Amino acid sequence: MSVASASARSTRIPGRGLAAAAASACWDFAELETRAGGRARALSAQGLSSGQLVVVPDSPALELLLMQRALGRLGCGLFPVTGHDADGQWGRLADSAGVEWTWRPATGGRGRLERRSPPPAQACPRVHA
Repeated sequence: MSVASASARSTRIPGRGLAAAAASACWDFAELETRAGGRARALSAQGLSSGQLVVVPDSPALELLLMQRALGRLGCGLFPVTGHDADGQWGRLADSAGVEWTWRPATGGRGRLERRSPPPAQACPRVHA
């Protein structure tokens, strides 16, 4: 069980009751959907569109849940990573998967979306007949 799933709990009954709770906040389904809609609109306004992948680092539970819902509304994929990328490992994985965006979470719920630089072109060896 991840830290995120251990620090939040959710019900499976949409439309009523508690949607998610953590030490800092508690949202019902209506509030979660309102927040996810707002986040989806903000991400779309920054250029994110359907079919694109977003690197989402391990975040506080409610932030991660909110990103999952917002990306789902936009038809985008989530590329979850844990820890810091000191050695560039998840950056290389994201490059090979064609991930175009990175989400930078911030305290207070005001993270930012950044377009990733395209990976350097790889030279292909020539094949002679």
